[in-house]
Amino acid sequence: MRDMHDDIGGQLVATLALLEHEPDNGTKNNISTILKACLVDFRLIINSLNVHANTLDALLADTKSLTNTKLEKMGIDLTWDVLSLPDDVIIDPEQSLHILRILQEAFTNVMKHSNASELPLHTQCNDGIVTLTMNDNGHSAETPEAKNGHGLDNMKWRAEVLSADLNIVSDASRG
Repeated sequence: MRDMHDDIGGQLVATLALLEHEPDNGTKNNISTILKACLVDFRLIINSLNVHANTLDALLADTKSLTNTKLEKMGIDLTWDVLSLPDDVIIDPEQSLHILRILQEAFTNVMKHSNASELPLHTQCNDGIVTLTMNDNGHSAETPEAKNGHGLDNMKWRAEVLSADLNIVSDASRG
């Protein structure tokens, strides 16, 4: 993890710094935007793999920080109803990365496909079982099964690896 941070992270930062000295143009600005997004995602991945920050609360806080700005730019109001989870809800780095990627894909799908204006996210913990629920108010003519991408399959695979239940319900009138 340290080598990834020091090597790849350092290279991304150095590339961005070099790019900042170039004259402004569309290509430079696009590359700069992409590099900045890569750095944010890279930091989130590094944080998710940190064995010293191994709680679901920490992962969710990082995810909110990364995602809320994007949602705001798209006019989607995130309602963050995340209860503080018990300290014994510990996740290992691999689990953390799978949960992070499932959440990222869910948020991405809302941003790309739902036409939502509101996105509540709720957590519950009953008898040691943690439930995360996202229920946007958007609408889409397509069902998740009609999409041609691999995102939903990847979410299902990651949930399977976690021994988690993943339920995706799409309703054209309710999000």
